[in-house]
Amino acid sequence: MKNNTAGGGIVARLFFRLLPIQILIVAMGSVTFLIGAALTAASLLIPWRLAGLFGAQGTLKTDLSIYTVGYAIGIIPQLLAQQLASFLQLERQSRLGYIGIIVMILVNVILDVVLVAILDMGVWGLALATSASNWAYFLILVSYYVLGKAQLKYRIRFASWKELPTLVKIGFPAALLVFALAVRKPGPFPAGTRSACRILPPSSVWPMRLM
Repeated sequence: MKNNTAGGGIVARLFFRLLPIQILIVAMGSVTFLIGAALTAASLLIPWRLAGLFGAQGTLKTDLSIYTVGYAIGIIPQLLAQQLASFLQLERQSRLGYIGIIVMILVNVILDVVLVAILDMGVWGLALATSASNWAYFLILVSYYVLGKAQLKYRIRFASWKELPTLVKIGFPAALLVFALAVRKPGPFPAGTRSACRILPPSSVWPMRLM
């Protein structure tokens, strides 16, 4: 798997040099949004089945189902923010990315304390805290593009959908690796612990990263 992901990175760099960056932005942004929408819909509509698919049973399955619903609120901004972070580097705006990460961590920690420790919302509070931190990170990054400062623009008319299979093929090995890490089978957890978050980790793990 490591050889595949490393090879995919090399192929991606060579391919992206030949593909106009404007086309790349539209393709990656559109595909990322569609994947995020599909994951969000599945998480909201069939959380119980997803929890069973991840190997959860009993009380843990109930907790994970609740966590999945709350986590779904932040899936789309989470995936889009990862793509925006890559393009901000091309714009020489890495500082904004660092600010976004700091804010994301602070929002997550503060809301964990408020929602879980103070309001005693349990797993639901953990999920909401993670989703809110994903939204905070996304809003900070996207502000650069919304305010019209960016040189790179998202324009659907620039899309070249014939390149989509190649993009997916390049990114699939890395996506599969990250997805496998995100849904690893849980081990035994002590009673009373908030263990669901160990199966679907917070913002440090980015499921279904295509590029």
